[in-house]
Amino acid sequence: MTAETVLRTLVVDDEPFLRMELAKKLGEHPNVEVIGQCANGIEAVEAIHKMQPDLVYLDIVMPGLNGFQVIHAIQADAMPIIIFATAYDQYAIKAFEVRAVDYLVKPYSDQRLNKSVETALLNYRSPLHQNKQNLIELGSDIQHTEFSESDDRTYEHWPDELVIENKDPRVSVKVAEIAWVDAAGDYMCVHANGETFILRSTMKNLEEKLNPQQFRRIHRSTIVNIDFIETITPHQKGDYFIDIKEGTRLRLSRSYRDNLTDLIDK
Repeated sequence: MTAETVLRTLVVDDEPFLRMELAKKLGEHPNVEVIGQCANGIEAVEAIHKMQPDLVYLDIVMPGLNGFQVIHAIQADAMPIIIFATAYDQYAIKAFEVRAVDYLVKPYSDQRLNKSVETALLNYRSPLHQNKQNLIELGSDIQHTEFSESDDRTYEHWPDELVIENKDPRVSVKVAEIAWVDAAGDYMCVHANGETFILRSTMKNLEEKLNPQQFRRIHRSTIVNIDFIETITPHQKGDYFIDIKEGTRLRLSRSYRDNLTDLIDK
């Protein structure tokens, strides 16, 4: 391969030494420019949106968001080429079922790493970047995968933080502090700690990222964190009013009443 094409590359791994070593080796390749490093999935989402890399070397088991959840959080038009680089081989089958660009299992040789770069270059030069939709489907299918207890790091099934675009720069909000969410066209208004943060997302996509035991859909455009509910009061025609701790009153539509049956019937 010639040096005509240079892939702007982001390295994501929560192990500092491995991350720096991978970045160093990639930086020696004539077709790679390492533009940044991230220590977890939340940082990765922020960096991908901000830096728009061509290629991302992405670990899978990380705190906050795992590698598949990172993929799921990226808009289709911003999806870079993804190469998984992980110590776990049990996710490779699913990855290759959807034709992920490459999957490196640590430790890997310099030769294997260089081959992955060549694969990325071939993909980058293809007219349509065929892997993008496959990776989106992969992220959607596996984002809630539970990692086995044999993993040497604790993996939380649901993310602890949500990356929010609220003007500039992007910020992260603790999921436990989100009181309620409502839809506003193509955006979601996330209400936490007395502030409202704007997130470009569909209701369905956001709902998939939140623990359904904690966050309940109460209306076609509203999700509430049950920890913030103070009272549920019958209204009319099967509807209810929900008063939450911050002083806001929400409406529980009868169409979604079953989502709060365990609280209503107490």
